[in-house]
Amino acid sequence: MIVIIPHPTEELKLIRFQKELINQLNSQKDIFYAQQPLWIEIEDFSPSSKEELKELSKKLKNLKFSSLKKDDEGFFLQAEIEYEEKKLFYRLPLLHLYKGQMPQSPLNKKCPVEELKIFRLGIPYQYSETCKSLDDFVWHKESK
Repeated sequence: MIVIIPHPTEELKLIRFQKELINQLNSQKDIFYAQQPLWIEIEDFSPSSKEELKELSKKLKNLKFSSLKKDDEGFFLQAEIEYEEKKLFYRLPLLHLYKGQMPQSPLNKKCPVEELKIFRLGIPYQYSETCKSLDDFVWHKESK
């Protein structure tokens, strides 16, 4: 597995977006909490070294986010990644439902980050079910 981690500037925008959503959604009945860390987990790749991460980074062309979506667990952004000649779709979880219900009406909130041009590709190390860290990472910068 690898993870994609937004550049700190973009990550800060996403954190502010999480706070806006929480302020809008939380009530006495419904409680949401923010996903941390803001990682896109990708199970399709399993590099074991920094060199393999660099090779994988060269094959990634573009990473865009669609509008805010929801499921039974919470809210997420759909991430579309161009890899070689294919488009792959993953999720960036933003909020989780702690208790209550998901709102029936859609949220008309536009994500402040539409595209990631600079991000880290990392190999996660899982200590336990709730604790992860990065084993190794490389920076990816989109080239034009």
